[in-house]
Amino acid sequence: MSTWDSNSKTRSQVKDRVKFDPSNANHISEVIYFKKHSKWKSGCPFENEWPWSDIPRMIDDRITRHYLTTLSAL
Repeated sequence: MSTWDSNSKTRSQVKDRVKFDPSNANHISEVIYFKKHSKWKSGCPFENEWPWSDIPRMIDDRITRHYLTTLSAL
């Protein structure tokens, strides 16, 4: 049987994930919802990137780095 058996999601059900962009208002809105409700609106929309081991830590770090860079440019 293939890796996509009857107990797993079909390819059409798997949501395409995107690279998190801390300057994107829609991405920040998703993160705010996650932080308030401890869950994603309809599954995590972001892909995990190396070297982070999980998406929430990656997002926290990327937001921090983005805003520190923005503030240091002032």
